[in-house]
Formats: sequence, C-alpha cells, structure tokens
Amino acid sequence: MPPHRFNRSDKASLIGDRRRKMQPAEEIVERAEIQNHEICLDIGSGIGYIAIPAAVRSVCVIALDVEREMLKSLMKRAPKDLGDRIFPVIAELPHLPLNSETIDHVLAINVIHEIDEKERLSFEISRVLRKGGRLSIVDFQKKPTSFGPPLHERLSVEEMIVLFRNLSLLRLYNFDEFYQLEFLKK
Repeated sequence: MPPHRFNRSDKASLIGDRRRKMQPAEEIVERAEIQNHEICLDIGSGIGYIAIPAAVRSVCVIALDVEREMLKSLMKRAPKDLGDRIFPVIAELPHLPLNSETIDHVLAINVIHEIDEKERLSFEISRVLRKGGRLSIVDFQKKPTSFGPPLHERLSVEEMIVLFRNLSLLRLYNFDEFYQLEFLKK
C-alpha cells in the first residue's frame, strides 16, 4: 500500500502555531546554511513554509508540488519582493522535471516519508544536484510524536542515511519530534 499523502484541506496546519513552535522555518533554513548564490529546489513545497524563507537567502527557489492549489497559496503568501524569486512547478515525485546538475541545494521537508519510490527519489535528487550541492532533509522521528504520519511510514535517521548513501552526511540535528540531516554531493 502506498504511503499516505498530506491532505490539502489541512494546509492551514502547515503554517500553524504548533508547527512554527515545533519546526521553526527560519531555524531549519539557518541550519541548512543556504547561500545567497544558490538555486534551491523545495520538493513537496506545499504553501511555502520553507520556500519563502529560503527565497530570502538564495538566488531563487523552485517550489515543486503535485497540488496546483498548494502552489497558488504559496504565491499568494509570498511577499511581493520575493515573488520573482519563487518559481512554482507542478510535478509528481519521485520524478524531478529538471536538467541534471542544475541545483545547488535541495530541501526535502516532511516529504520523503510520503514517497513510494524512495530509491528513485534518492537517484533523482542526486542527479539534479551539482557537484558540491547539498541536500537538507527534515522528517519525523521514527517514534510516537505529537503529530505526523503513521509510525510505520516514517524513516529513522539511519534508514535515511542509507537511502542517501550516494551523498556524504555533513551534519545531523536530532530533536524530540523530528530530525534534520545535511548532505553533500562530492
């Protein structure tokens, strides 16, 4: 059975107080160390919880999501001065409709557990990353937490490291309810 998908009718929870307290977007982006010369790709961007603060720090963010409604909400939420730095793209993961080695930084926030073909996604991320490019993953701990996907769909830190074994792990941040991994393509 394929993993569940986030229900778009719950999109307000993506920017709700509970999430902002538990997973502060600015802190995630800061730990990701996004640089002002980078082209970023936010996969499963939803309504832009990470894409918007990432656009503040980067050249631009390609916001990829399967739901047109989510991307429309993202563009409505984006401050006017960032609108030309966020590019919404409708696409179904695991395929990334981008040329190889064109992205400096991929952001995968609370999305990998939703993908059925995880190995294919790992390949696609590695393919689009430039040499020296980075991948930032945030996902739920594989234990009961106050919110998140069913436990059987979650990946542990160790499983995520094995999934992205073609990249080098730079840093690991462990929190009560989620973790953040930072990888480098050599």
